[in-house]
Amino acid sequence: MAKRKKTKVMPILVIVAVCLIGFFVIKNVGGYQDRPIALTAPVTVEIKQGASSAAISKALYEKGLTHKENDFKNYSKQQKISQDLKPGVYTFTGEVTLEKIAQILVKGQTNELKITIPEGLTVKQTAEKIKEQFEIDLDEFIDYCQNGDFSYDYLPAKGSNDRLNGFLFPNTYFIEKDWTEAQIIDMLLAQFDKTFTDAWRQRAQEINMSVYDVVTLASIIEREAQLDVDRPLMSSVFHNRLDINMKLDSCATIQYLLGEPKAVLTNKDLQIESPYNTYQNSGLPPGPIASPGKASLEAALYPADTDYFYFVLNPADNSHVYSRTLAEHNANVKKYLK
Repeated sequence: MAKRKKTKVMPILVIVAVCLIGFFVIKNVGGYQDRPIALTAPVTVEIKQGASSAAISKALYEKGLTHKENDFKNYSKQQKISQDLKPGVYTFTGEVTLEKIAQILVKGQTNELKITIPEGLTVKQTAEKIKEQFEIDLDEFIDYCQNGDFSYDYLPAKGSNDRLNGFLFPNTYFIEKDWTEAQIIDMLLAQFDKTFTDAWRQRAQEINMSVYDVVTLASIIEREAQLDVDRPLMSSVFHNRLDINMKLDSCATIQYLLGEPKAVLTNKDLQIESPYNTYQNSGLPPGPIASPGKASLEAALYPADTDYFYFVLNPADNSHVYSRTLAEHNANVKKYLK
């Protein structure tokens, strides 16, 4: 009588069991990891630029946001989101799970606010622009601008109302929700200092201008020009005038004195008594009239090589038309400003 072959039941059962266990481990990411962690207070964690999923997982664990150090690394790998995690400073509250953390890190929902400060604003206008997006005390902001202690040697002494005009650098910033007015101002000044490189400082010396002079001229260019192509050309006009002690005749400085934009300036406006009135005084005004952007700063340092002394707006496309003589300029005024 032939012997019956033994059925290998146990190995098959073992394989099935292992597969089932693996399935549930993958599905539930280890089971216990999906249990929410209840936070008794807000927890903030910083995810640095370029951090690996392992580094992020460790940072979350050290802040008490996961059960084990590798939980989030394994979860992000299983969900195929390791490359989608965004840097930033995140604050978690209430109950957190791996799924909730992942959603926030993938979307980049940090406790930072994105604020864009455009070119051509005064200190007061900059403060008002920030306040539109971020709760600040305008009086404290202005007071710190006037009386704060700063280590930049090109800034005027404390106490002046216009002390930081021109130096609150226009850019897009990410501001923490608990930052003070002083921290915001320090950040804007630091960005200016970073932008105004050593090479630019050397260039300023070559053209016999201080950093403050360059910013002052750049602020006028910023408020006059509407197209980047015009900035070096305008700069050449102003440099040519400065070289022969000719008044700058900048409408932008009159607008600064008026405080509010005015479509057409009158002869009375041009007679305003002020050192900022470049129709009445030769040379640069006492200081910047607004915060110039990088393009205007560069134009002030590197003017085009021209023999222009005049320009007039072409309203058709917001460009400017340049001329060498007053007669040419008057003809252009008649042509373009009908």
